[in-house]
Amino acid sequence: MPATAFWPIDAPAGQTPAGVRPDLLERFASVPDPRSARGRRHTLASILALAACATAAGCKGPLEIQEWARDAPSAVLAALGCRFDPFHGHQVPHATTIDRVLELIDGDVLDAALGAHLTDLTSPDTDTDTDTGQPVVAIDGKTLRGARRPDGTAPHLVAAYDQASGAILGQRQVAAKTNEIPEARTLLGAVQVTGRLVTLDALHTCEQTARGIVEDAEADYLLTVKANRPALLHAAALVLSGPDSDFATFTDTTRGHGRVEQRLASMVRASMNRMPCLRAVAR
Repeated sequence: MPATAFWPIDAPAGQTPAGVRPDLLERFASVPDPRSARGRRHTLASILALAACATAAGCKGPLEIQEWARDAPSAVLAALGCRFDPFHGHQVPHATTIDRVLELIDGDVLDAALGAHLTDLTSPDTDTDTDTGQPVVAIDGKTLRGARRPDGTAPHLVAAYDQASGAILGQRQVAAKTNEIPEARTLLGAVQVTGRLVTLDALHTCEQTARGIVEDAEADYLLTVKANRPALLHAAALVLSGPDSDFATFTDTTRGHGRVEQRLASMVRASMNRMPCLRAVAR
């Protein structure tokens, strides 16, 4: 694909392009540089920033990243920390340099830096859910069907994403001989979810995960109860069997595609020994 087909970034002269913030370079500067100190022409932060922006613009490899960088306006290259030559202007790294850096870099450290930057962007002031008044972070697993491990299996990731913006705040690869549950707990310790509402599917509904969200992450949780936790499901059913007068009811009506959909949710205050800090049960 030619570079002209990529989504362009433009900005008036002397201004920083929208979406390019100095703290992105600061986050990337915290990533250890795996290269030898001798012969470096481009900073690691500028290479990673170019790669991140070009990838967001649709580039799929070092050569396309290089082409995107060469077509980028001078204001963009300056904002991304590219080296400036007084005779030739801003210089961009060659595709082989980009490829070598991306191969050598610690993927987990880079992912943590990107996640921290996206967390900064999705502050509670900008991503608050309009219905609950509380920002929501969803944790869920996904299989990368287009990729393969050395053993031929598809990699499986567990990710935390901000529901308001869709930004991925952090992710971890699930090892072949484990599952999402321990990786989700590790992820909760790596991303900033303090003061937010964390949602997970029924696989993660257990006391240890709930306690980690409330006590360690200082957040709230919304967990689904299904038959994989029979004792907890039975206890929840008993709570939900009370009279209708005990419940607070919420209704949401949507219209579209030639039909009207109405969703009804009922909630009752409750506590259970099996789930720490539980305040309510809903159906």
